[in-house]
Amino acid sequence: MFRDAWDRRAAQAQAMVERFKADLKGTQRQIDTLLDRIVDASNPSVINAYETKIGDLEKQMLILQEKADQTPPDQGTFDKSIELAMAFFANPWKLWALGSFEGKRILLRLAFADRIAYCRKTGYRTPYFALPFKSLAHSKDPKCKMVRATGLEPVQPRAEGF
Repeated sequence: MFRDAWDRRAAQAQAMVERFKADLKGTQRQIDTLLDRIVDASNPSVINAYETKIGDLEKQMLILQEKADQTPPDQGTFDKSIELAMAFFANPWKLWALGSFEGKRILLRLAFADRIAYCRKTGYRTPYFALPFKSLAHSKDPKCKMVRATGLEPVQPRAEGF
């Protein structure tokens, strides 16, 4: 499924590159046409207008050339990307334990579809998992267990005045 989606995106990117190349050729034809008209023109204001239009078309050609030079990613990139993603899904705790604060924030956004709700009386509410984790939750792994209802850490007595 991922490979098919990757291939579709690569085909779309290749089609975009081909379109940019076709637009580049069309723009070059317009410049050639305007240059021929400049040679035939005798009015200085018409020549100035043609030169301005040619300048705009040359800027457009540079932009199109940059876009056309961007090549779609190769299949090796797909293999590396999917391997990295699967390593993440296999053990997100590793990223949590070893990651920075920013990495932990990213992990929370990837794992949960919405913010984790907290109630002062009952504690954390049931989270809404993101689609990848929701689909992985249906696996029948006998080692897979839920967290105790009392929470992750022992309850600490609150100090006076806080």
